[in-house]
Parts: sequence; structure tokens; C-alpha cells
Amino acid sequence: MDSSDVFKEKFGELVGRGAQAAVYARDDVAVKVYRAGYPKAYVFYEAMIMSYIEATDLPIARAHEVLCVNGQMAIRMSRVTGRSLNAIMTEAPDKVPEILDKIVALQRQIHEKRIFLPVRLKDKLRIA
Repeated sequence: MDSSDVFKEKFGELVGRGAQAAVYARDDVAVKVYRAGYPKAYVFYEAMIMSYIEATDLPIARAHEVLCVNGQMAIRMSRVTGRSLNAIMTEAPDKVPEILDKIVALQRQIHEKRIFLPVRLKDKLRIA
């Protein structure tokens, strides 16, 4: 059984894949599994950032734990469900201006928040 089968059995269906990780989900839980060899410190950094953002009440997935499965690091988090913006805008092009207004409002909300981190992104990038 290869790793993807192990993850699928343990965490659910593959729902997304990017350059650094794959996301599996079942019910209301998603697990982001990083590629083998991805630095553990970066995974913990992402989970830490998620926990800081969670305190702002912005609508994000909530990190529940960092774990290691089959030698690969992962973050278990709440699953965010719903239709993609692309699907919504394709199905209802007349709603695009209204949707864009909502996106802009969310962006403004994000930029109004202040989070003071113990490690700055600039410092993290120097480590990489």
C-alpha cells in the first residue's frame, strides 16, 4: 500500500493537491499532508499562523493538531465546505459584481487585523 492509499484510508478522499501538500477530507475534518522531506519547522509555523489568525474571528479553517504519518508531516484542521467562487460566478454571471464586493469587503477585513508574531515571515524566509 503506497502512502496516498494510507492517507486516503486514514483521512478520507483526496480533495486537493498543490506543490507542497495534498489535502484529504472526511466529514468536517481536513488533513493537509506535506510532501516527504518538507521541513517540520515550516509545518509548525503554518499551524501557528493559523492559530493566530483564528483569534481574529476571520472565516478560516481551524488548526487542531500537527502530526506525522508515514514520515510525512500533516496538519489536521476543520474542513471548509461550499461551492467554489468559480462555480458560483460561472453559474450566475449576473452575481459577479455582488460577489466581487463581498471579496473586497473580506480583503478589507483581513487588512484591518493586526497580528504580532514571534517569528516574522521575513526571518523565516532567511532560514529557507
